[in-house]
Amino acid sequence: MKLKLIQTEASEFISKISKPFQLEFSRSIPEFVAFPDTERFLIQAHDLTLVGWHFGFWKNSSAYEMTNSCILPEFRQQGYYENFVNILIMQMKARGAQLLLSRHRVSNIKIVAAKTKLGFEYYGRENDPQFGELLLYRLNLLNPNK
Repeated sequence: MKLKLIQTEASEFISKISKPFQLEFSRSIPEFVAFPDTERFLIQAHDLTLVGWHFGFWKNSSAYEMTNSCILPEFRQQGYYENFVNILIMQMKARGAQLLLSRHRVSNIKIVAAKTKLGFEYYGRENDPQFGELLLYRLNLLNPNK
């Protein structure tokens, strides 16, 4: 279950995930995916099979927000998500991140459970006009137990 995170340019990222994104979320990829400050990663198996994707951005010089991550349905419940998050944690920590931020729909129980298992802590709620009530999670990379 070795995974690779491949950082890509917007055009390649969009061409590879447009169809699976539409199938997964019944909507088009958000426009901000193409913005210069959005970081885009393909999540690939060791044999380069597309397992999923991730995009996010730096909120400031030390906090990275995980905006959207998806493991394709045929790869779920096999530990790929946890593996991906652990790789992302290592990469972002190496790049100076001190905090990883994440927002989730209240109904996204499986991901909330996975994030909690990985050490993320709940720190609040917010109401988003598009997605409704969101739960806010963070992982302190300097002191993972806080």
